Amino acid sequence: MYFLQIYALAFLVNTEVKFWNWTRNALLPELFASKWYNGRPPLGLRLLVDDRNNFKIGYPVLRQVRARTDSCTVPEVMEDIIPECAGYGNMINENGRYYSKSWSTNLTIASKIPPEYKYMTASTLNGFPFWGQLDWYGGGGYVVPLIVKRYQDGEKRSSKR
Repeated sequence: MYFLQIYALAFLVNTEVKFWNWTRNALLPELFASKWYNGRPPLGLRLLVDDRNNFKIGYPVLRQVRARTDSCTVPEVMEDIIPECAGYGNMINENGRYYSKSWSTNLTIASKIPPEYKYMTASTLNGFPFWGQLDWYGGGGYVVPLIVKRYQDGEKRSSKR
């Protein structure tokens, strides 16, 4: 039942701040078994989600599909306010560029590109195109694996803020 509440809350996420808040406070805590009632770690429960009934097959993945900025046109009267726009992220408009941190396009030959800023094709991800709520998606994207160590590191970083 709680999973359905988290799923329903996801549709209320419509800003970057709300997305990260939902990710930290709703999604991530449910993907990994938390401490027991007595504060002890959930030893042996690495493959279970927090409800301790459902198994994970593999590790969770956060995947972002970015639309090309030239996939729509800004009306002339709005050009001073909005310099560019991006249409739906369908297969034709998917952005497959490499970026540096903070989605910067200032890359040089010496640039070290973090893996989460490299576009991965559907074939690289062993995926395939699929229909979403609004359009077709190519199955590729920018991927961050949500492995336990990363989650624990994120917990440590969040607690230091």
